[in-house]
Amino acid sequence: MKTSTAVAAVLFVSVGCASGAAETEYQTPYVGAPAGTGGYAPAGGVVGTGGYAPAGGVVATGGVVATGGVVNTGGVVATGGVVNTGPKPTNPMGNTCDRFGRLIGNKYAVQNNRWNDAAAPQSQCVTAYQDSSGNNVRMDVNPSGVNVSSNEPGSYPSVVYGWHYGNWSYGYNQTQVKTVSAVSSIPSTWDFTVGGGKYNVSYDIWVNPAANPGKPDYGTEVMIWLDYAGAMPFGSKVGDVSIAGGNWEVWVGTMGNWKYIAYRRASGARAVAMDLKPFLSDAAARGSLQLSWYLLSIQAGFEIWQSGGAFATTSYSVDIL
Repeated sequence: MKTSTAVAAVLFVSVGCASGAAETEYQTPYVGAPAGTGGYAPAGGVVGTGGYAPAGGVVATGGVVATGGVVNTGGVVATGGVVNTGPKPTNPMGNTCDRFGRLIGNKYAVQNNRWNDAAAPQSQCVTAYQDSSGNNVRMDVNPSGVNVSSNEPGSYPSVVYGWHYGNWSYGYNQTQVKTVSAVSSIPSTWDFTVGGGKYNVSYDIWVNPAANPGKPDYGTEVMIWLDYAGAMPFGSKVGDVSIAGGNWEVWVGTMGNWKYIAYRRASGARAVAMDLKPFLSDAAARGSLQLSWYLLSIQAGFEIWQSGGAFATTSYSVDIL
């Protein structure tokens, strides 16, 4: 989940449970608000094979498409931005297998967040790295033990830019927080791989009337589902919309004490580069949030019910401008 200069970040999570610098926190998101049931997303939700470089695009060493469009092998074209720029970070942020472990970087926090999975303590581990500035981050996730039968996902291993249940990352904090109306754009790129099972790959954006709440009560959770298998958004589908070069189903509901709105891509994507602000504008037009409310954070990760292998964010960046 996220100041004035857009930068690329990579998150890479690996198998293993070695101890590392971790900060523990506790939360209970989704409690009292089961996710919707019914329907089935195509396995993997993948569209396109081999990727496509837009006309005029130049492929750089290592297979990076230059400005004008981005795609990676097996991915889907998303307009604007560049994925996988520069060398991968090698400075360890740490490793945690703690259920609510957090790895703190210069810009982002990486969280294990096995909030609805009280299984064996070592059932999910995350490892992360950053470059010297903290702008670029890698993360790998090993969720081999996650297997819940409830409607709520077992875990949401993710990168946090900004707020998470009263905790802040260093890159965007309570002294920098902006109202939605003051935000000009939210440029983001994300390239990832999935391990199968029942999951979604999603942004989780938090907006609230308060600038520094302890909980998300009375605000809005905005989710953007890029890829999914076997899972449905919470609430009810209320329509369809075209944003950022993609077609999205729109789902709304009330999640405990806060509103929920989700945008599920009609066909899954494995690489995106887009501005997230239009999703907030659309949510405001639908009455799900107020433009005068504060944009607390952008989170990006994997909601996992049943894991079928390792998940990885191989390239990720976000900024609130």
